[in-house]
Amino acid sequence: MVATRKYSKEIATRIEKLIADPLVTSTNHWTATDFLPSLLRQFTSRGSLSERQYAVLIDIEDQFTGERRLKAQQEVKVKADDDRRRRADWEQYYLSDEVQEKAKLVAQYYKQYNKKEGTSYFIGTVADIFEGKIPIEKTCRKMLTNPFALSVIREWEKVPPYPVKSFVQARKRLAMNERSSLYGVNFAFVVKVNSSIPAAVKGGKKYLIFCPGKTGTIECEERNLKPYRKNKKK
Repeated sequence: MVATRKYSKEIATRIEKLIADPLVTSTNHWTATDFLPSLLRQFTSRGSLSERQYAVLIDIEDQFTGERRLKAQQEVKVKADDDRRRRADWEQYYLSDEVQEKAKLVAQYYKQYNKKEGTSYFIGTVADIFEGKIPIEKTCRKMLTNPFALSVIREWEKVPPYPVKSFVQARKRLAMNERSSLYGVNFAFVVKVNSSIPAAVKGGKKYLIFCPGKTGTIECEERNLKPYRKNKKK
């Protein structure tokens, strides 16, 4: 049995009407932007649709007429209202001082990390934060709650074991390593805590220390320091 094809000249107009219908786009984006344009191209090229294609076209038309159209319109309205409420709740949450501080801290961490490693983690969210825009909730929450971000936040916020004016020294393996910036640092004192964004590791909090006999200050991570212990004379 040979399949029947549909050649009506009105078919192209009907497809174009559906493509232009904002309700079709808002309820089924793929249908409006992919399937229907493809159907229109086939009809324009061949001058007809297969019986199956025509049946699908009628089914789509039925979805957006009469009571089914009214139902779809109501569903779109409810979804839009829900989206507005979620957006408002997110904006209120994001704009709180606490979240703003954490967002800027983590954004700075990823900005530096991406530049150093040539990566692009959360690049859009980072850009929005530095431009003063409210980022997309899903990606921003993901950025703020992944293990690396949580480690950075934890290190930044924790009480420093070496507050300003504390006496410290480099751990032995670094104090004896000529290639280390802490080489020969057997006595120093802390001049600044949280001198820059922490490393995303335990003990990654950053300090500026001053070592008598050396020029300027040295930035180092907490894990590379220990309390100063004066050597006892034998």
